[in-house]
Amino acid sequence: MKKALYILLTAVLFFFLTAPLCVAGSANTEETTNSLSYEKAVDLALKNSIDLRNARQSVVQAEEIRDRAAELRGIGYLPVGPGYNDEDAAARSVLLSFLQADISWQMAKKQVEITEEAIAFQVRAAFDDVRKKINEIELAGLSLDFTALKLKQAEIKVKYGAESPFNLQDIQSQYNEEKQRKELLDKQLSEAYLKLNNLLGLEESERYDLEDETSALQDEETSDGLEEEETDALEEDDSLFVFLEEKIDLDAHISRALNDHPSIWLQEQKIKLAEYELELYTYNVGAPPYAAKQIEVTKEKNNLASLRQNVETALRSSYYQLKQMEDQYRTLEESLSRAENMLKMTRVRHSVGMAITSDIRQAELAVAQIQIQMENILIAYEQLKQLFYKPWLNPAI
Repeated sequence: MKKALYILLTAVLFFFLTAPLCVAGSANTEETTNSLSYEKAVDLALKNSIDLRNARQSVVQAEEIRDRAAELRGIGYLPVGPGYNDEDAAARSVLLSFLQADISWQMAKKQVEITEEAIAFQVRAAFDDVRKKINEIELAGLSLDFTALKLKQAEIKVKYGAESPFNLQDIQSQYNEEKQRKELLDKQLSEAYLKLNNLLGLEESERYDLEDETSALQDEETSDGLEEEETDALEEDDSLFVFLEEKIDLDAHISRALNDHPSIWLQEQKIKLAEYELELYTYNVGAPPYAAKQIEVTKEKNNLASLRQNVETALRSSYYQLKQMEDQYRTLEESLSRAENMLKMTRVRHSVGMAITSDIRQAELAVAQIQIQMENILIAYEQLKQLFYKPWLNPAI
């Protein structure tokens, strides 16, 4: 009798565990009616940005002020050296006002470029947040599928006395937790879309596919009787290789970045203006002491040295972080290759009756987990690379 019960239990388990399992919810269920590339998203954000409009207006405003200061400077003589009375002070004030207005105008033009680049970086971050949430939902779906299969196994075993009800309850709790996590991820995806839509000026409910962005999870065939070519669905995508294509002379790059940095340029102009004020200092008119003006020049130079040091430190730190990410990615490539080989072997074993469906699901989940880690590295790498080439976008410096 016991032998017959064992045979019956084995047959029932084999029927259920080798049949394909279809559990809805492995991907985002919201329908998408259009698609969006990163380049298109940046274009929309630039058109929608009030900050950019204001920055462009500031250029016009600064130019008007500069032109007016230039007109005033054209009246009278061009002062040279120190002054000694109110008339000298007035002439020097006009010249210094023009120099300040000219610096403000040049900086306003630079600010337009900075604002455009900052918007593009904000879009990159929001765009990537949506990508990451979509990938997390896909991974959560695979995990939920695997746990659902384990739950079905446990239910069958408990029915025939081959599993304790306690273990079944434990798996049921795990399934409920993973289901709740996936529901939470769905809400977080909606929040990520909302943030991106606000940047782009789109309706809050707008949904779209992300173009030209390879998902970390590839479509897989999960039915029985897979052909050999179908087992290659998880091969690496060439688009994943986006690392620095050339060796970088770090010191030369830092030198260029320091020369191009708008904040450093502005600080240098402040020093020049402070030196002009010192050169054109007017005595006998109640101005701050000459020594105080000298100290002001020294302080501005100290600020410049500090800023340059902070930028250089941040660039070196970013560079070494990028190299670490490259090493991590290459390590994960090896792990992915092993996981994919294990998945292929499991599918072969499944085709000859030596493995059950849950073995395939477990192997698929292992591959997906590594792929998600790899894509997250790529996302972080791309963002950090932008800060490496444009350090003025880094809010920390």
